[in-house]
Amino acid sequence: MPNQPTQYVLPLPHRSAYGREDFIVSSCNEEAVAWIDRSADWPLQSLVISGETGCGKSHLAAVWQSGTGALQLQPAQIGSSMTELEDWRDGKPLIVDQLEDFQGLEGGEAFLFHLINHAKAESIQLLVLTSHPPAKLSIGLRDLESRLLAMATVSIRQPDDELVRGLYRKLFAERQLKVSDDVIAYLVTHAARGFATVTELVARLDEQALSSKKAVTIPFIRQILQEG
Repeated sequence: MPNQPTQYVLPLPHRSAYGREDFIVSSCNEEAVAWIDRSADWPLQSLVISGETGCGKSHLAAVWQSGTGALQLQPAQIGSSMTELEDWRDGKPLIVDQLEDFQGLEGGEAFLFHLINHAKAESIQLLVLTSHPPAKLSIGLRDLESRLLAMATVSIRQPDDELVRGLYRKLFAERQLKVSDDVIAYLVTHAARGFATVTELVARLDEQALSSKKAVTIPFIRQILQEG
């Protein structure tokens, strides 16, 4: 009997849930959540949240944005003057999502330095997201380094069992994949635990389940994990 041809699946987009009720709170991120919830008390009206890709920084920023109307700066705005920025900002707080994206571009560090000074002078709330705490960043402009080090900083740590379990449930639900509690428990104890690797694994399981027309079961997961 000839082998059945593999079904190729188009990478269809899925909607990430970014509501406050969709954020999974556990011991590794509860401090960051507390800072977001009390943004009126931020020292210097600014906050840096650090953490690896997929840890929920952007989700927390979206929660804060929905409550404050904050605007997210884009690297393309590096050439803007503070006057132009004020016209665009229209009185709203600001978000720098992924500091490294700005830092790595020509003029990026100088722009960030002037932005932080301007935000302080004009009492503008500023939320900065970065993969690493400012103390561990390689920053060429010393004045920018000192400004970042002066800002309140909170880190999202590696996920605990509770968060990993909740993250799997959330990611499967976003992809409309129904899995049992036993499957979740198996993944928590047998698969990699980093935020990014959990996200990548769910995407891979989704793709493989669709192409093979199989349910996401423990034997199926075991086979995918063995394939590396």
